[in-house]
Amino acid sequence: MKSVNTILQYNGVILVIPVLLVTFGLWKYLPAPYCQENFSRSAPHTLELLEDMLRILIFVIPVFLLYEIRQETQNWGWYLYAIGLALYACSYLAQILFSSSAWSTSLIGFTATAWTTIFWLYGIALVCNNSWLFTWWRGYIYMIVATIFAILHTYHAFLAYSHK
Repeated sequence: MKSVNTILQYNGVILVIPVLLVTFGLWKYLPAPYCQENFSRSAPHTLELLEDMLRILIFVIPVFLLYEIRQETQNWGWYLYAIGLALYACSYLAQILFSSSAWSTSLIGFTATAWTTIFWLYGIALVCNNSWLFTWWRGYIYMIVATIFAILHTYHAFLAYSHK
């Protein structure tokens, strides 16, 4: 069992905090097609329910994980996480600052706030391949959850784009 100090100092939830800051810090400035009412109107209730359940998992699972910088895959994970977080933030900023641009009005640009999540999620999976609670934990488990979430989230964004 890891010490409480180790669990707090290297807890995977620390990697979720910058993502939440970007999301909640910039979400309110997104253009109208992204508002909850417009976005939800385009998706079936089952899709929203599955997406929300997976969203909870991708933000709660890191509480039970520890990050490290010991293996080469973890180094790659740190790069992927940083690049993914930057892309995620830029996808928000592009929509906010250039909402009428060809990028922001394109399918790829409109859905970028959804599909860029896969980069920082995979970064977390590669960095946090150890759990302080579950001895059987492997990073690929988080990758599976992240992949399903990113697919559903991007599909939801695609539906919103199709109905705007």
